[in-house]
Amino acid sequence: MLHVTPASCVECAAVKIGFCASLGDQAIERIAGISRMLRVRKLQIIKREDEAPMTALILRSGMIKVSHTLTDGRQQIVDFLTTGDILIQHASDGAVSTSVEATTDVDACEVGLAELGALCAESPELGQSLLGAVLGEIGRKNHQVMMLGRKRADERVASLLLDFSNRAERRGEPSDHVSLPMSRAEIADYLSLTTETVSRAFSLLRAEGIVRLPKPHEVVICHIARLVEVAGGGANLSVR
Repeated sequence: MLHVTPASCVECAAVKIGFCASLGDQAIERIAGISRMLRVRKLQIIKREDEAPMTALILRSGMIKVSHTLTDGRQQIVDFLTTGDILIQHASDGAVSTSVEATTDVDACEVGLAELGALCAESPELGQSLLGAVLGEIGRKNHQVMMLGRKRADERVASLLLDFSNRAERRGEPSDHVSLPMSRAEIADYLSLTTETVSRAFSLLRAEGIVRLPKPHEVVICHIARLVEVAGGGANLSVR
């Protein structure tokens, strides 16, 4: 069930990273004043009605999965967002619809884009922070296009692990312990691979001593330099 409460920035991890990281206390308070907090249970779809005002979701904790679906039913996972990330929920263009699902239990702040835009017009600090978030998202999308278009299977899996390692470090957590709450099938969909290929890539990384897999959704990075080498194409693990 989805719970909505007034937003509070007390002990919020997102204040230190992502969109809110560069904001001062006054700007944070102004954002909180126009926000509402959503608490979403795992596997719940976060719906936005077609006629509803456009909003931004700022993740306080947890992970959400963003998928695009064509009119003929074909679907692609296009992103996994975690603490500090921001998602703009906008109207469908008719050709592609967007689905947002909680991969874990999620806490997020929802802000109306009209209200956020008005605040940004009054505060250059807020405007710069929002611009930085948008540019960061564009950069991540460009990297994903390159990854899917040019990288081998082993490079894609290694790149995913490095991405989540960097996110963990950004949250102040150990960068060598990576939590992957999504399924292998979801990882395969996101990387445009088969589930079997993703599983083989993980097995080869483990066999090379680059990672350990203590639990189904946990990865321990043993040799970060080797993982970077694989992600950059400098080592071929021969995954097909």
